[in-house]
Amino acid sequence: MNNDYLVPQVPAAPDEYDPRWIERTIRDLVRVLEEMRETGPMRASTLFVSSLPKNGNQLRAGQVYNDAGTLKIASTNTGYAPTLVGTSALGTVTVVTT
Repeated sequence: MNNDYLVPQVPAAPDEYDPRWIERTIRDLVRVLEEMRETGPMRASTLFVSSLPKNGNQLRAGQVYNDAGTLKIASTNTGYAPTLVGTSALGTVTVVTT
């Protein structure tokens, strides 16, 4: 099993107060929190994402959106237009068939 993605276990506390153990534990926890903020590989068996935007308009590079059922990733230097829907009517049309 590859352990690259597992969070390290916190060692058991000593029976008596030990300031070195406290300092070491805090340092290890800070390191784990810093690693969690960094980009890197992700391992999962299931991913459920709801309420995704329908296009890349106003997204930062790397954010995902749902393009008609396809998961896409917004990239830099790409223009994304917002989705616009409109209808109008002008006059009448008569269709005659013979």
